[in-house]
Amino acid sequence: FTGVTTAGSITVQGEGTATTNLQQGLCKWWGYKGNDGSSLPDSFNLGSITDIGTGDFRLNYTNVMNNALYVFHCLNNHVPNDASAGGDSIAEINTTDCRVKLYDNGSISDATALLAGHGDLA
Repeated sequence: FTGVTTAGSITVQGEGTATTNLQQGLCKWWGYKGNDGSSLPDSFNLGSITDIGTGDFRLNYTNVMNNALYVFHCLNNHVPNDASAGGDSIAEINTTDCRVKLYDNGSISDATALLAGHGDLA
């Protein structure tokens, strides 16, 4: 592994002549949420999950984000991004946590979900 290293930053050769910052490209947190609303059978940088209600939960980060301008990914076992058929919605996004709602056929529903966040840690 070869790269240019400075405090808190590693630049590596990307495609062609481009370089990329390794830390910027890493996933900052991820989790596998069980279908019971409050379990995280496997995760990284997620301290806990708060069950707010059926299909409504909050992910609490171990190491917080620098700001609330980060990318959030959610994939559940329903049709993504379509609350009328199934999917998910980001109800609230913060530096310390985010709130998510999962849907199935237009109704909020507990479901298994794969979740991830990309951005800057504080």
